[in-house]
Amino acid sequence: MSIIEKAKTVLFNPRNGWKEFDNENVTHKQVFLNYLLPLSLVAVVLIFLGKGLIGSRFSLWGYAGLFGMKYQILTGLNSSILWFLAINGGAYLAAVLIDAVFAGVFGVEKNFNKTFATVAYCFTPICLLTVLFAIPFMGWMYYTLSLYAVLLMFFAQQHKLANVEIPNGKKVGYTIVSMACLYAAFWTIYGILYVPLNVMFFRGLFYL
Repeated sequence: MSIIEKAKTVLFNPRNGWKEFDNENVTHKQVFLNYLLPLSLVAVVLIFLGKGLIGSRFSLWGYAGLFGMKYQILTGLNSSILWFLAINGGAYLAAVLIDAVFAGVFGVEKNFNKTFATVAYCFTPICLLTVLFAIPFMGWMYYTLSLYAVLLMFFAQQHKLANVEIPNGKKVGYTIVSMACLYAAFWTIYGILYVPLNVMFFRGLFYL
């Protein structure tokens, strides 16, 4: 299955998609290199277009700000780097939390490769919905619609735990924790890197 077909399956037919993905025998490195990394690079381009060239022109700072084109370009670069690191770092952090930390707590068998693949596929809308930033006045919708990633994790864990012999309470708990870890990991990495990258950005703004 090509990356495009896989992304379409994840977005539009996730319930059947998880059944197909069960038959995959891939490592987390393969999923990263062949799926998540390319999607994160698509997000980088869309973020740069949106925050650096197109979308920012229709914002207060981009259209009538004090710093003009330099501000827009540096904003695009800063945001692109931030999103790239948050997507890839967040996916690995979420997989570690779900598999290494919480799987044992809820009595679920650990399998980091499978867990990372699930997380990476769930990150599909987080990557591709960045197209909204490249559409004037539409970027605000990203923060709501990207929550679809959490729903994808719900479908994934529902499928994974269907035949697992653990109490239903633990199934519910593990699913909720997995959903929380997915979204929290992305925004945690984003938050940690936001200040240092913006410090670099403002240094570039005034000294480049």
